[in-house]
Amino acid sequence: MIVNPRGTFGSGKSTIVRRVMDRYDERRPVHIEGRKQPIGYRCVRPDGHDLWVVGHYETACGGGDTIPKIDLIYNHIWHAAQIGYDVIYEGGALIQSDWRRAAELAKKHDLLVVIIDVPVELCLNAIKERRAKRGNLDPVNPKNTIVRARGTIRNAGNLEKAGVRVEWCKDRESAAIACLRALGWN
Repeated sequence: MIVNPRGTFGSGKSTIVRRVMDRYDERRPVHIEGRKQPIGYRCVRPDGHDLWVVGHYETACGGGDTIPKIDLIYNHIWHAAQIGYDVIYEGGALIQSDWRRAAELAKKHDLLVVIIDVPVELCLNAIKERRAKRGNLDPVNPKNTIVRARGTIRNAGNLEKAGVRVEWCKDRESAAIACLRALGWN
């Protein structure tokens, strides 16, 4: 099973992936030469349904945002799926704007895209809080977040047209539950 939570900046993608990772008994960071932070994690589960998490979660913004090239992101997804891991991946601009690779992935693997369709105001507040924790008190310009939210919805429609299974969630809690359920957690 491959799960791809998608939403605009501040929608809760990284928080949801962290919540999923917390369900597993052990989280093993995977490093590659030349990278300070992990490229991902292998999360171990007693029943053998281990999870591969793409990207690192050492900072507030995690996942695909921490890997500089989309080809590298999808190479990790394909490899992990080929050797039998469940996979969860999320990301900002790179993943959100690309629906074609996800559609190709869904032709060979069981993929669920979970759309976190929360109000933009909630996302803007989350961005503001995240920035404040880093000491950045500059006002948040909503324009980019609004554009990204529209793009997420448009690309979700493209995924559905391509035959990818998409689950729409109106809040972070239902999105987290959808991800956990897809990965076999009740």
